[in-house]
Amino acid sequence: MKNKKQLKKLVRKMIEESIKDGILQEKKVLAFIKEIKKLHLAKALYLLNEYKKALGLEMSKHTLVVESSMKLSSAQLNNIKGELKNMGKIVKTENKINPNLIAGIRVKLGDVIFDDSIKSRINQLKGAIIHG
Repeated sequence: MKNKKQLKKLVRKMIEESIKDGILQEKKVLAFIKEIKKLHLAKALYLLNEYKKALGLEMSKHTLVVESSMKLSSAQLNNIKGELKNMGKIVKTENKINPNLIAGIRVKLGDVIFDDSIKSRINQLKGAIIHG
């Protein structure tokens, strides 16, 4: 059995071929899964798990998630998307309703988070007061 380092390298190559310009290449993914199924069970389970995690991480880099206290209009979402276009290709945009956000928004693209909520601003003010 190949060691884990070799298998992880294989997963990276699979990811490179599975996602082009932020778009999932479904035929490639299905072909890889078909090939993985032919392997020994332990190796197949490990590869499928690593592949699934890596696909999720890679796709999240191209998914803009906007949290707000109420549903935003398409124009508002497009405006936010336009402001972040220099950060990378955004393929999917989601608006999640978070009733805990009294006002403001929280935006996530990949592993970058912008928090412009009232709660965040209050915490920043609190930190500035405490730390002078």
